[in-house]
Amino acid sequence: MNFMKLLVYALSALLVCACGSRAVEPTPTVLPATAVPAPTAEQPTQTAAQAPDATPTLPAASPDSDAQIEELLAQMTLEEKLGQLFMVFFEGTEFSPALERTIRELHVGGILIFHINVGPVEELAAVIAAAQGTAATSGAQIPLFVAVDHEGGLIDRFGGRLTTFPGPMAIAASGSVENARAVAEAMSAELRALGINMNLAPVVDVNNNPNNPVIGVRAFGSTPEIVTTFGLAMIEGFQRGNMMTTAKHFPGHGDTAIDSHSDLPVIDKDLAQLEALELVPFAAAIEAGTDAIMTAHVAVPPLTGDPELPATFSHAILTELLRDKMGFEGLISADSLGMAALDQRYGITQTSALAIDGGVDLLMFGNDPGHTPIEQAQVFEYLLARVKAGELTEARLDESVRRILQAKARHGLLHPNPVLANAPTVDMLQRAILTPEHLALSERVSEQAVTLVKNDAQLLPLRPEQSVALIHPDFETELPLVLGEQTENLTALPITVDPDAEERGRIAALAASADVILLATYNANFHAGQVALVEELQGKPLVVLALTSPYDLLAFPQQPTYLVTYNNSLPLLRAAAKLIYGQIQPAGTLPVELPPLFPVGSGIGGY
Repeated sequence: MNFMKLLVYALSALLVCACGSRAVEPTPTVLPATAVPAPTAEQPTQTAAQAPDATPTLPAASPDSDAQIEELLAQMTLEEKLGQLFMVFFEGTEFSPALERTIRELHVGGILIFHINVGPVEELAAVIAAAQGTAATSGAQIPLFVAVDHEGGLIDRFGGRLTTFPGPMAIAASGSVENARAVAEAMSAELRALGINMNLAPVVDVNNNPNNPVIGVRAFGSTPEIVTTFGLAMIEGFQRGNMMTTAKHFPGHGDTAIDSHSDLPVIDKDLAQLEALELVPFAAAIEAGTDAIMTAHVAVPPLTGDPELPATFSHAILTELLRDKMGFEGLISADSLGMAALDQRYGITQTSALAIDGGVDLLMFGNDPGHTPIEQAQVFEYLLARVKAGELTEARLDESVRRILQAKARHGLLHPNPVLANAPTVDMLQRAILTPEHLALSERVSEQAVTLVKNDAQLLPLRPEQSVALIHPDFETELPLVLGEQTENLTALPITVDPDAEERGRIAALAASADVILLATYNANFHAGQVALVEELQGKPLVVLALTSPYDLLAFPQQPTYLVTYNNSLPLLRAAAKLIYGQIQPAGTLPVELPPLFPVGSGIGGY
């Protein structure tokens, strides 16, 4: 189905929705005052992304919205209520009959966007509009959450089709809270133009474990102060852009050495320890009005008494701690239920039931290996049978559905004809995505973020006439290009991510005649071959450029010249190339500790 047919289909469906008998009464819904904070002197009142007709404006509020929600809840069937808990993934880049059936028959509350769904942006916008049209003309006629992980940096589902922004740790390395606000606001404008209304961000985990394999540079830093400061700025920016936020991963995934995508991590900390570190940013996010908090698939035995019980299933963690003690009234979202931390121990149906029992409102069915959208219907039937058998009470179901409807009301999704008012158009896409202002913002933040940690041998900045042997991971094809913009005396030597002795010897021999060797590492602390290569090149004029993790230096602390980009997106690579050749001055500082070498805030400011 081509773009124009999809858009006509979606808009036609939405026009029918405006007259539907199950819709909420046409009283405008009012956003709470915290949803779109007023600009302060520090914050520009309007960017190009916020131009009045570039981003949809949410309707304003009515004091009787709670009554409308209760009326709608009373009208909903059991199946319609259950479906609202489902956030589903789908396959392909078109609005397929399978997706239409899922929305109509499961009455789902929302859809998730992954890279497998992203083609040309106009096609993705049309798919989303068609999905909303289907939801608005079937069942309870409730528009969808449309959610995506758009953290910036490493987690970017769009493959360059939206502006590529630095990730959280790079933003914190820039030292500017205003950068965080501006990036979040720009992200919101681009997502809203597509019809996406929920971002599964920001990450507010405190990454105080250098060996963390899953959070790392996705975190803002290694202290609760840095994470709180920049996390709140991102939340504020998303709110200014009318984007729902999801603080993650509760109660904290930063102090783990296991990836919950592969197994169940255990955090052996009591409540007092968590309150002093991990919970600080979450408490601040709650105060700031985050719409949702996502669970971590981690075990915290001091809180649960069970080293095998994930937080996602824990009534003690989600209900007693997060809701009762911390006072969170918004949506509790599970992390993807198909991740191995759960999948190795439970089937997807049991996982979903246990998550609801623990206090989860949104069941996230992600694009995890070994899982297909077919399972979503199976889980729906399983949970429906539990409700009918009295194993899951309708009252418990109502608690989650009420919160879901409240969140949708706050963001205008229960307003009469709400999706039509927010439907993406070709004109919106052209004016909101990849704008010159957004591209310039990304470049500016990147240039402020790249951090020169060590320059003991005074090798930097390089001169264009020096011959340089660039040793780089073979998957990284853009680094030679951006460095080639600075010099003609560059020889690129690609190498595997974990080179053996034979490969290291061959590459070292090829690089030996260069004036300078520039070695780009990628998560070297997890690849012994990279560490061995750095050690074997000691004594030569060697510059190490860490393409992602600042923690690489801990594996070879003797290395005298070292800089870090925090991830290998093109704007950061370009900024690194400019810094290496003296086109810009070093400005970034470490938002993490490199124990015992460097404290938080280290970095060489200027040559």
